[in-house]
Amino acid sequence: MRDSGGSSTEPDRETLGRANDRPFTKARSPVEPPLTDHTKGRSPVEPPLTDHTKGRSPVGPPLTDHTKGRSPVAPPLTDHTKGRSPVAPPLTDHTKGRNPVAPHPPEGASPAR
Repeated sequence: MRDSGGSSTEPDRETLGRANDRPFTKARSPVEPPLTDHTKGRSPVEPPLTDHTKGRSPVGPPLTDHTKGRSPVAPPLTDHTKGRSPVAPPLTDHTKGRNPVAPHPPEGASPAR
């Protein structure tokens, strides 16, 4: 605890608090100050909305024609079989030179599941 007459640099605990807590002191009035009038010098009527269409046509521009200079018919599909045989080649036999029966596991090894 501290004594009431000390010259400490700490603020008084009674004067600490929220910003709108105005403790009564000898230098301040217990009455709140009047609210600031931010409308001074302004018209009571809001200004009109800005017209962003000034100088523009009320109708949008026509759509761009991306077909100009093109044929109205789609080109034929590309034939990727040119120069190839119409029959698929036979499947490659990867078992050539190998025993067709799977080898037996060495003794003591666990059998395959």
